[in-house]
Amino acid sequence: MKTITQHIKIGALILLSTLPFNSFAAKRFHKKRKNQQKTEQVVAGSKKTIKNMSYEELEATKNSLLAAGDKERAAKYLQKMRALTTDGHQMAQIMLDLADIYFELGKLEKAEVLYQEYVRLYLGSPHVEYACYRAILCGFYSILDADRDQSKTKSTIALCEQFLTRSSVFREFKKEVEDLLARCQEHLFTSELRIARHYAGQGKMATAQHRLTIVEKDFDGKIPQIKPKLLLAESEWARWNGDLLTAQKRATELAQNFPDFKSEKSFKLSRNVPVKQYSGAKKSTIIASETPKRDFVATF
Repeated sequence: MKTITQHIKIGALILLSTLPFNSFAAKRFHKKRKNQQKTEQVVAGSKKTIKNMSYEELEATKNSLLAAGDKERAAKYLQKMRALTTDGHQMAQIMLDLADIYFELGKLEKAEVLYQEYVRLYLGSPHVEYACYRAILCGFYSILDADRDQSKTKSTIALCEQFLTRSSVFREFKKEVEDLLARCQEHLFTSELRIARHYAGQGKMATAQHRLTIVEKDFDGKIPQIKPKLLLAESEWARWNGDLLTAQKRATELAQNFPDFKSEKSFKLSRNVPVKQYSGAKKSTIIASETPKRDFVATF
């Protein structure tokens, strides 16, 4: 006897199957159904459940699921393989494979935890630089807008700086990490400047000036043309509050000391940073018929 939930699912399937094939919803439905059928065929090949499969059976099914494009279920088999194995080399490979899948599925928090755990456990591995870089990307893609909490920005900056302390050996992704660090610094600077701007807008110029002093100290040498940017902000904010003398003083100082400075639009962090392809010989068991997406771009 069918439950209410089963009747609802059947009704939904019938409704979707009657949609014009070229409609967006229908295309998504048929594509998802096709993958599900592939997955069902894969799992049907073995009468055992994931709980009583051997390591070899789990690995074979996982590879088949990946070949069918079902990364979500393949991740579950990798988790089970990780719980079963006592081999250090297998464990290391499983952690990277699982982290890569989470990364490509957009499960960045889980991916970052695994990449960082890999670095901690296998510090001598030739793939440590790759794992560090991927952990940084996970953090970078999770950064919030400048008017929201910047904890992730700060932790990503810390990861970048830690990576660059090993730049003598970490060479493949050095340029990419330097670029990510610069983006994070500029984003955090913009966030701090907005906080000071908020105080200035409320007429609390002493508090705003105090924030600017801290910002200048914290970001000196990290942000291009930081001094003229701060002078411009002080001049504008003083004008808002009717302090024309201070406004003119800062504007004059800006013109005299930085005659070539041009005001620019407020910095907005772009998260459309492609992932550099890994050239290392990381023998991956992750996908049998295709390689992991190395050109993943965050879109949130």
